[in-house]
Amino acid sequence: MAKNLKDVANQYAKAIFDLSSDHQIVDETLADLRAIKAVLADSPDFIQVATSNDVDAQVRDCF
Repeated sequence: MAKNLKDVANQYAKAIFDLSSDHQIVDETLADLRAIKAVLADSPDFIQVATSNDVDAQVRDCF
């Protein structure tokens, strides 16, 4: 059965929370996720490069 984007996002969110909870680093993980969100919000060019099929995968991996 195909999953929609929300289902996949929920699985990843649960996994991240479970791991950070197991290691008692929930606050640090939240801070890291907020920092990533801020970088992505401030860098639309980064998102375009990171998701473009026109950019070689080895170049994307450098990001």
